[in-house]
Amino acid sequence: MKISDIPYSMPAMWPSYPEPPYLYRGGTVLVCIYRAKAFAVNRVVPEPLKPAGGNLVYAWINDFNVVGLGHCNEAVISVPVEFQGRVGNYIAYHFLDNESAMAGGREIWGFPRKEAHFTTLREADAITRSVVRREEEMLRISVQMARTGTEDALSGLVKPIYSLKVIPSVRKGAPPEVKQLTATSFQNVVIHSVIEGRATINFDIPPRGPRYSLAPREIIGGFYCVLDFELAHGDIVHDYL
Repeated sequence: MKISDIPYSMPAMWPSYPEPPYLYRGGTVLVCIYRAKAFAVNRVVPEPLKPAGGNLVYAWINDFNVVGLGHCNEAVISVPVEFQGRVGNYIAYHFLDNESAMAGGREIWGFPRKEAHFTTLREADAITRSVVRREEEMLRISVQMARTGTEDALSGLVKPIYSLKVIPSVRKGAPPEVKQLTATSFQNVVIHSVIEGRATINFDIPPRGPRYSLAPREIIGGFYCVLDFELAHGDIVHDYL
């Protein structure tokens, strides 16, 4: 195989994913916004990022069709942060049920994706989604849809999304080959509808349990929305090596 024949991703004879951008279409997002304990927020945010204040946490459980990757369910736990005077969101936990999207997200941006299974329950005006990994429920969000919301509820989508990308060395005892803080932003966001309401959340991510894992102390609110967007390439904003 010539160097010019090597594809964008591994394995060479059957690439796992195509090159971005990825087009997210007809997606639905269920979100709970809450406050966690300050020490838990500080514990998960890596330097040189700083928590943006208020100890806010966004818990998202999403359902999307992604052009080139297929159908994806995903859950994201993110923390508003500041970097060089700009507010964004740092991804602390990330779960997914699509192999191609999982590999691409980890290898390109450093999204901390792990495999999980998802369920959705609709009852009257309420929507409940849950995330199960290895027969343990990691996260459950329920939103009682009460009123039409505004696009301001999703303003965080267009802000930078930060991830800690670490790739170990193949050599024993060697430092990582890659240790970076990456950033990307959703492009061409089109919000079709937003409904706000009262939210509830159950949160229990190992290994140390909810006391250390951004467990909620105060629920701010929730919403359900339908939208499209594009996930494009990003930047290396800090190289730890």
